Amino acid sequence: MKKLLRVIAESAPFKPNIPALSNKLDISCDRILEYPEVRNLRETFLSSQFLDAGYEVHEHQHGEFLVNGITIEVGGKNKSSLQVSHSQNYMIAADAIETGWGSKMPLWWFGFLY
Repeated sequence: MKKLLRVIAESAPFKPNIPALSNKLDISCDRILEYPEVRNLRETFLSSQFLDAGYEVHEHQHGEFLVNGITIEVGGKNKSSLQVSHSQNYMIAADAIETGWGSKMPLWWFGFLY
């Protein structure tokens, strides 16, 4: 999915063949239209907050970002730590939650870095 998002971002203006993507990814056309937009917004928001605060942000193979040695996974309120749990230092930046617990932090908290 990261490669798909990168191709779309680098190919502006990009008009994808939604039915072809739907067949290749085995996802409904409606879901494809919804999914990249929400994920892209979350990741763009988080990376912009870190960059504006002066942090170096790197891509990470097991999470979205690596910032100051912390692997960061971005997702919705039901995002689990399965993808990053093998990392010693990780956190989940979750959208649609108001408070954090354990290694899960609300995505909006990162707005305070600005």
